[in-house]
Amino acid sequence: MNKFIILILITVLFSCDYQQNQKARSIVQTQEARPDLGSGDTTGTISGGHLGSGSQSPEVCEDVFSPLSLELSTNTAESLEDYLDLYYQEAVQILTADEIDSNGLSSDVYDTKVRYENLYTNQDKLFLIRQEIESKFDKVDYSSLSTDAKVALLINAYNYYTIQIVVKNFIKSNGAQIKSIKDVTGGTFEVFDKNFDFVKISGQSLNLNQIEKQFLLKDVLRGQDARPHFAVICASEGCPTLLHKAYREEIVNTQLDCMTEKGLLLSRVLETKENSTELIELFDWYNSDFVNQEGSVVKFLAKYLPSNSSISSNLKVPSDYDWNLNIYNEVR
Repeated sequence: MNKFIILILITVLFSCDYQQNQKARSIVQTQEARPDLGSGDTTGTISGGHLGSGSQSPEVCEDVFSPLSLELSTNTAESLEDYLDLYYQEAVQILTADEIDSNGLSSDVYDTKVRYENLYTNQDKLFLIRQEIESKFDKVDYSSLSTDAKVALLINAYNYYTIQIVVKNFIKSNGAQIKSIKDVTGGTFEVFDKNFDFVKISGQSLNLNQIEKQFLLKDVLRGQDARPHFAVICASEGCPTLLHKAYREEIVNTQLDCMTEKGLLLSRVLETKENSTELIELFDWYNSDFVNQEGSVVKFLAKYLPSNSSISSNLKVPSDYDWNLNIYNEVR
């Protein structure tokens, strides 16, 4: 009997160790896909911008990150994207360069936070805007949309509904503010699988994981495009950046390129160390998307990093994703 118990313990310990080793290998395998780096190379570097086929010029990205039009109002808004822009005027705070924790690869940085407290206290003021947004999401003829239109719609839906799930649950029954989107379901990841009655697209009730993983990543993009991982924001500090305006069919590819480039300049996404480069866990969770798009994580980074930048090719993915709210602390 004692021998049987010991055998079970050895099996469990071996299994845990195997799982940890498999996770650690995921990024190393992407390095092996590029022969000139070698396996586990700790001395090589990745140079940015030399592939260039999908990266955007600074001038193009300036338009993506330009301020919203002050002329836009509920009287002039027509499309879903127009109403989302109005919502984001109240929801998103663009940070100054001094407020951004960048990795130093470029001084041309961009980051935002969400004004949850403002959205919570002004729910009545924003009611008509929210009503228009949710009605348009619900009534859209999804099957008739182009691929680019579906990509823009699904990213917009995920980001808007994620913020609204937080806002609707911002104050707990004891009067305290929630600290993470996971607090909506008692500190668990069930919030991403839960159906909320106001979350609808084309007449169908969906949860956040269905919008992102089933519709966007699998059905529309078929696991071949990793850029949306820099656009779909899960209301957390560990996420890349929430764009302060809606994604639009006619420019969505440019928007995704620019968001990917800006995202890689944030220390929470990519941090350079003396002998290694630490990457956000998205590169581990969705490793196949990066590999399918460019052939390897290394090639993906080389494509979207700034020209003349260089990082260590010894890639690591710490398990330290920050699930605290990406909240902007209002000045009182």
